[in-house]
Amino acid sequence: MSSQFLAGNVERANASSRKALRWSVASLLTMPALLVALVAYALPTRAFA
Repeated sequence: MSSQFLAGNVERANASSRKALRWSVASLLTMPALLVALVAYALPTRAFA
């Protein structure tokens, strides 16, 4: 009984850690892209201001 319970918890932990990993990778990829887009938008507007 307890081994099945442990296995279920491990499986749940694996699933949640995979989800957390996916979110962290997505944010690591998205943040620099947003920064580049912001800089690319800000530079021409400041140059012509």
